[in-house]
Amino acid sequence: MAIFCTIPTFFLSGSYKEFVRLTTATVYNSVVAIYLWKKFNLTFTPVRSVQVGYGLVCGILLFLSVSTMKNFILPFQYLDINNQLPLSPILLSILIAPIYEEIIFRGVLLKEVLVVNNTFFRLLFISILFALFHLSFPFDTRALLNFTGHIFAGIVFGYIYLKSGNLLTSIIAHSVTNISAVLLTTTIIPTMNPINSLVFFCISLSTLWLILFRMKVT
Repeated sequence: MAIFCTIPTFFLSGSYKEFVRLTTATVYNSVVAIYLWKKFNLTFTPVRSVQVGYGLVCGILLFLSVSTMKNFILPFQYLDINNQLPLSPILLSILIAPIYEEIIFRGVLLKEVLVVNNTFFRLLFISILFALFHLSFPFDTRALLNFTGHIFAGIVFGYIYLKSGNLLTSIIAHSVTNISAVLLTTTIIPTMNPINSLVFFCISLSTLWLILFRMKVT
């Protein structure tokens, strides 16, 4: 899977260094995730249709909440990316990254390693680690917004996992969030002015928390 997702970059861009970098990162993280999965005897229980629905809806609402918040604070600047994104990073972000990141941060660290009674502390601490894993430099305003957004996303993913009791639900939400970022960041979000962004932020965030609050514990 790692080779399959990184070969397109090599042929599309001819960048041998990019091919090696993506392959190495993906293989390394995949091996670590599989090792931790086996070591802690994690299981992927069958996901029910309602859990799939939670993952899909929460993933979209999470993206809208984070992206509109960013667009309100720093309009358009953080969206200054190349529309011709290489295929390989896209495949990594929507297929592989959600699986191994959820295994590591939610399945192992949140559920098995950091065992304390204070659930909010557990969610916040692991979410900060999750954000540090995605930290970018230079650490300017854009990077700070991304860091804050990843903390919030980590809390949501962790809450979905704890509330649903199924790691696949948080994987689905994570994947949908990344898919939304790839498809909508250069289409819908740039058309919003700060006022529209604030309105969408309030609506999407309130709807997200309402859904999370009403999720059934399995």
